[in-house]
Amino acid sequence: MQSPVKSISPRLAAGRSRWLDDNLSPPVSNPQPVEAPPQPDPRRSRQALLAIGAAATVLVVVLLLAFRGDGPGGFPGDDEIASAVRASRKIEAANFDRLGMPAGKVGDWLLTKGFEGYRVPEGLDKVQVEGGALTEQAGVSIAVLALAEAGKRVSIFAAEPLHIKLEPEGSWMVYDLPAGEGASRLAVAAQVEKGVCVVISSPNEPADLRKWLEGRGLRLR
Repeated sequence: MQSPVKSISPRLAAGRSRWLDDNLSPPVSNPQPVEAPPQPDPRRSRQALLAIGAAATVLVVVLLLAFRGDGPGGFPGDDEIASAVRASRKIEAANFDRLGMPAGKVGDWLLTKGFEGYRVPEGLDKVQVEGGALTEQAGVSIAVLALAEAGKRVSIFAAEPLHIKLEPEGSWMVYDLPAGEGASRLAVAAQVEKGVCVVISSPNEPADLRKWLEGRGLRLR
């Protein structure tokens, strides 16, 4: 025979519920305020960007100087060309052999002087040469031709021993050569093709020398 179930009074049930909440529920900690992340200083950001930009500019300049050279023409070997040109300008007129022939026919005369590897670019082969002479730069022989046109001289020599690199091959680069080593300022046109460097120097302006070359169908940079 089952015993009757005794009912719990409402007051006792409420007290039991409060006891359970106080002793069994986990304590609730007080929430801590969350701090906002610090905002970047716009002045420092601008300074960092300026520093990066300055460093990039310096790097570009260094690379340009490394690959192009830092002489008057801005390419490897332009200082050697400058020295060769100034050496050719120092030759007195009395020291030139009289030739009176087109540049394309000067090769035989140069062979008699022991100069080999003469090559004159197409477009200059018909230019009249009044006189010829030989000089030297860093152990490299240089053929110097005095043209009939006043003041113009052509220097021809091997490019590789003087570490001259001028691209694209066969094209002419015209630039201004400042005064130096006792020589006045000159306009210079240089070309390298098949290992031979050909340089034209003139007391005129670079723009005039460019027109002179263009008039003979020569390819310019």
